[in-house]
Amino acid sequence: FSIRACQRKMAAIAPAPPDVETAGQGTILDEKVRMRINGETKRQMEHARQMKDQRPDTTVDDVWEVDQSLKSADSYIMWCTYPYLLTKMLILFIPLFIVTLPIAILARIYAAFLPTPTDKVKRAAPGFALFVLLSSPFVLVVLVFVALSRASDGFFYYLFGVPYMLLSKDGWGRRKRSIATIRPYMGGPRIRILDVLVCALGHTLRNGFLEWCWCFAVMIIAIPWMKYWVNANTLVYDLSERYVQQISTSMTDCGVDSVQDSARRIISRTKQDKDFQNRLDLWNFCPHYP
Repeated sequence: FSIRACQRKMAAIAPAPPDVETAGQGTILDEKVRMRINGETKRQMEHARQMKDQRPDTTVDDVWEVDQSLKSADSYIMWCTYPYLLTKMLILFIPLFIVTLPIAILARIYAAFLPTPTDKVKRAAPGFALFVLLSSPFVLVVLVFVALSRASDGFFYYLFGVPYMLLSKDGWGRRKRSIATIRPYMGGPRIRILDVLVCALGHTLRNGFLEWCWCFAVMIIAIPWMKYWVNANTLVYDLSERYVQQISTSMTDCGVDSVQDSARRIISRTKQDKDFQNRLDLWNFCPHYP
């Protein structure tokens, strides 16, 4: 069982994204490639085009007023969340942290040998193949935890949500309207194992392997529940879309090329120099999309 054979097997499960380093320099990617890179679906892209046609002014947020009639729904959501998430964290956090730790240590060791700077991890390199091979047994165990956590969320989502839908006013109608609202965003991309491992390289360099394990475990245990039960609950809330503008200026004073280069160095670069890594680690939030 060779390292190359393992690499080919893992690549078949999660194929590496295409080389898009020349994108923005005249290269035009076809729609299927763009969807795979951006993690979008055809339905979502069509919906975005429709929204763009219907809403020419994207310089302001949608109006968002506090709806006092939702107070009881909000309270129900949170009173279900507190005991469930606390129990789930007590049961799953330590085992998931422990099984994730070897992956983080291996990622940190391999990342230490990458050149500075590293903008793109070479997935065909023998060292990366060895990293994937050694991490694979622990990745499989993590996937078991992911499946258990997701199954638990699904069970309690319907256990808590269906009674509220049936006993509240217009519950079934609210459910149908909410499903129609989120339908363009359903059926997103599957998990790509190699992409997760590449992200682990950059994250362990920026934040350290212990902090990465902590955040990764919390992500698996808590974030799906916060997303589907608290924020996008089709059984309790009457969902609707709201446009939020996250860029407050045109950035013409900075220059688009300068902004793009800064974003690449801060967000996408896997390995920066040590001083820059330490500065990024001081931020409360800094995304990493290699």
